[in-house]
Parts: sequence; C-alpha cells; structure tokens
Amino acid sequence: MELGIQGKIAFVGGASQGLGRAVAEALADAGCRLAICARNPERLQQAQQELKQKTEVLAIPGDLSKKEDVDWIIQAVKAHYRHVDILVSNTGGPRSATFFEVTDEDWQQAFDLLFMSAWRLTRAFIDDMIENRWGRIVYLTSLTVKQPIGHLILSNSIRLAIVGMAKTLSNDVADKGVTVNCIATGMHRTDRIIDLLKAQAVRTGQPIEELEKAFYQAIPARRLGEPSELADLVAFLASERAGFITGTTIQIDGGQIQFVL
Repeated sequence: MELGIQGKIAFVGGASQGLGRAVAEALADAGCRLAICARNPERLQQAQQELKQKTEVLAIPGDLSKKEDVDWIIQAVKAHYRHVDILVSNTGGPRSATFFEVTDEDWQQAFDLLFMSAWRLTRAFIDDMIENRWGRIVYLTSLTVKQPIGHLILSNSIRLAIVGMAKTLSNDVADKGVTVNCIATGMHRTDRIIDLLKAQAVRTGQPIEELEKAFYQAIPARRLGEPSELADLVAFLASERAGFITGTTIQIDGGQIQFVL
C-alpha cells in the first residue's frame, strides 16, 4: 500500500530500541526522512547507522524528561530540517509501584517523562504543521489508559492525561489538515516487558517462568505482539490515507483489553 509520505520529515522519540526503533524503521521504509532521539548515545548512534541504509537520519541524544534536553533536541531538529511533518511521541515508562509506594518525586518524574515530553514536542512542531496544512501526531500510550494494571499507578494515571490532551487538541486542529491520535499499546516483545516481569518476580517471590506463563494467559492471542506490528499501525496513522482518522485511541493488544467504554 502506498502511504503517500515519501519525503516527509518524521520525529520519533525513544528510537534507539524497542517500539520507537520499530516505528522509525517503518517510517523509513515508507520514505520518510527521520529525526530520532534517545538517552543512550551508543545505542542511538547504532540505530542511526542502520537506518541510514534506508533514508536520511538526524540523531540527537537526550532525555525527553528534561526540559533543557528537549529544548536542545527541538533546536537541532529545526536547524537541520526546519520543520516536522510527523511527530511520534514515545518514551520509556515510569517505574512499577503501587499507590502506597510512590513519592512526590516519583509523580513529578513520571509527569515530566510522559506528559511534559509529549506537550513540549507537540508545542514545538504543531505551528508549522498548521501553517503547512498537513501534519500527523501519534502518541504511544498504553493499554492502561483503557484497562489499568496493578502496580502501575504512575502509568495508569499520567498516560490518561495524554489521551485527554490529544482528544482536546485534535478538535482544535482537525480542520487544519492535522490529525492527532493515541495508540494504546499492549504487551509487545520489548525490554520494558522483561523488566516488569522481573520486578513482579522480586515482589512476589514467584519464579519468572511461572509469571511468563500467566502473562501469556492474560492475552487472548496467547503471545506477545511484535514491535513491527505496532510500527505498521503508526505508519498508517502517519500516512496520507489516514487523513480522516483523528481524536482516537486505538488499542493494539492481542485482545487483552476486555471492556471498553
């Protein structure tokens, strides 16, 4: 399927590994030029070198939870490309914890990581999208925005704020050629899932093998999603063909969410 985004400029956060890396790969395959960022300079450089086999890639190391890093990343992107057509807001997740385990500092760190990074990137790039009468914004959230998961109080709470922002913003820019959507990501084969399983094993004392078996039983598809499957959905939402899809939160979870309002 021709997506109609050949030559478009796409920014992808957290693109050195996991879901962000898969998204960058899919957009490169669709013909986009890329700006990518991540906290680990070595992994980011490796991703850049591999993606450069397909397209132009600007790589900027930085931590999206820190305002000074975001400011530098935005400045570097605009100096190189002048504007961004496609924004994929993606970061790692906050730590696993219950309501009774988190502190004020934990809440602030999670808010800066998840919400403020999304807001700052959007605010930096959206004016040019409006001026050009074309833009695509995709926020990678989590299935927790539709079905909370135990011991993830930070993610359960703050990712919902992103959905609220996205829906409100989508109404403001729908007649300006800009779409705004969220993806409620399920359990995909990434380091984040392995980390959550390890944390649960420490917390409960159960062998990780038993936890993995129970983990798969909670997913009707009885498997983890592949990062490429999510990346293909992002590429479609970023495409010319998805111009009438906006203000949505689309789940990709193997059927794990059982009830949706």
